[in-house]
Amino acid sequence: MIPSVVVGGNWDRELRAFQDDVVFRSFEKRFNEGVGWNQTPYYSRMKEWIAKYGSYKGMTDTTDLDRCCSQIEKLYTMIKRDGYTTQRRLSKRKIQGLDYEPYFPLEQKQITVYVARDGELLWCAGAHRLSIAKILELESIPVRIRVRYEKWKELRDRVYEGSEQDEIWTKNHPDLDPRSGKAVHTHLTKFHMV
Repeated sequence: MIPSVVVGGNWDRELRAFQDDVVFRSFEKRFNEGVGWNQTPYYSRMKEWIAKYGSYKGMTDTTDLDRCCSQIEKLYTMIKRDGYTTQRRLSKRKIQGLDYEPYFPLEQKQITVYVARDGELLWCAGAHRLSIAKILELESIPVRIRVRYEKWKELRDRVYEGSEQDEIWTKNHPDLDPRSGKAVHTHLTKFHMV
C-alpha cells in the first residue's frame, strides 16, 4: 500500500468544481446527450495535443483516439452493468487500452483524492472512472487518499486514538471511520479539483 502524505499550506483554497473538467463535461455530452466522441471537448483536446506534441498518452492519430473512445464506452458499459470495481479486482478483466501507466502499482491507479483542512475530498486523479460513476449516479465508490491536510490528519489521529468523540465527524466522514480500514468509500455528492 502506498502511504498518503501530510501537507499544510493553501493548496486546498483555490478550487474548481469537478463538473467543470473537460473529461466530465465530455462524458456527460456523450453518455447523457448522445453526442459523438469527435464532437466532445475531450476529443478535441486530445487531437490538438497530438497535433502539437506528436502523441497523447501513447495515441498518435485519430484512429488511436477512436480506439480509446471505444475503450471508454466499454468501461462505461462494464461499470453500468457490474458496478464500480477497484483496480485490484479489475486486474483480470482490465480494459488494456485505458491503462496508460501499465507499470504503476494498482493502488496508484484508483480514483485519488486529497483531504482538505475541513475534510472535503478533493479530486486529483481518475477522471474517467469518477466521471462515469457520477453520470451513473452511483451512491459511493472506493477512493485512494493521496494527501491529507496536516490539521485534518491531527483530527483523524485523535479520532483513531479515541480522544476525539465528536460523533458527527466520525459517523459522517469516510476517512474518520476506523471500521473502514484501508478502503475509503465516499459518497458522490460534490467534488472539487486541486
